[in-house]
Amino acid sequence: MSLITRTARDERGGVAIIFGLAVIPIFAFAGFAMDFSRATDVRAAMQNAADSTALQAVMARQEGRQLDIQQTFMGNFHHRAELENISVSAEWIGINRVRVTSDAVLPMTIGAVLRQNMDVGVTAIAEGRVETRTTENIFEVLRSDAADFNELFAYCFDPQTGERLGPVNPDPFAREERMDFVKVADNDRLGNFEPETSIDIDCAPHEEVSYMMRNTRGANRNPGLRDSSSARIYEFHSDTTRDEFDPEVFNFNFEVEILETILCRTREECRSESDGGIIPDIRARDRIPAREEQACREGYFLFIGLEDRPPEWGSSDRDYDDLRFMISCPSREERRGTVRLVG
Repeated sequence: MSLITRTARDERGGVAIIFGLAVIPIFAFAGFAMDFSRATDVRAAMQNAADSTALQAVMARQEGRQLDIQQTFMGNFHHRAELENISVSAEWIGINRVRVTSDAVLPMTIGAVLRQNMDVGVTAIAEGRVETRTTENIFEVLRSDAADFNELFAYCFDPQTGERLGPVNPDPFAREERMDFVKVADNDRLGNFEPETSIDIDCAPHEEVSYMMRNTRGANRNPGLRDSSSARIYEFHSDTTRDEFDPEVFNFNFEVEILETILCRTREECRSESDGGIIPDIRARDRIPAREEQACREGYFLFIGLEDRPPEWGSSDRDYDDLRFMISCPSREERRGTVRLVG
């Protein structure tokens, strides 16, 4: 028997050879399983750090502070793994809602036979509520006289962007952060709408409570026009801002000359002249409207009269009594709400 034939038939040491060949993938898969478990621990630690950073970012914004996202994340990351290319970013996706994202590369150890490294990424979303609550403690609709149907809505105006936004939803866990414009008054002769005696409108700290008058021509005299597709409807926005040099002075920036404002020292002063107040009587037509330039300070009251047909457009009686109301000058207070993780 030749040497080659004897060698081919010799089975001594075959198990060792097979085991030697099999042990490599066994150890590789075992190492990969260990590295995968290690990556799971790293991901959990990164998630905790991202959650804490997102919550701290919201609280910092509420307090008017700047937060170093990278530094805060690393201070919250408690794991000894040596990660590569760690990145952390924060994106504000709402008034008080932030998304914190972190990605890193985890080098494999024993499992490097199958894979050199593993990508690890986490995301955390936190939100809170903090508003500058502007509270008109007293809101009173005064007697008006108009053939047109006029409605008054409250909204928030952002002077930085020029946006007109619905008030902030007072429910901190509501699906939508913003509500629709809130109706607060009208001049309906039928009395179908019951206005509140006080209104509570929440806006973001840099926004101002503003008013929109919606005018439906002839719909007070003829209510059937309110739901008519042929009705002529006009909307006028106050886009309220504060005076640059005196923050207690409000500027109502209607696009047309439809506004009259009078500051009253007491609520009784905000009555018609015939009732002992200082407000011009209804039917005093073709007059120049008063424009208050003094600050609307807490404790005072502000009368607002609106003309529903702008003099610039013609056919206006210029009586400024088509929608009239009085508000107490607002007080402003900062309040913090609940902070929570939402993703």
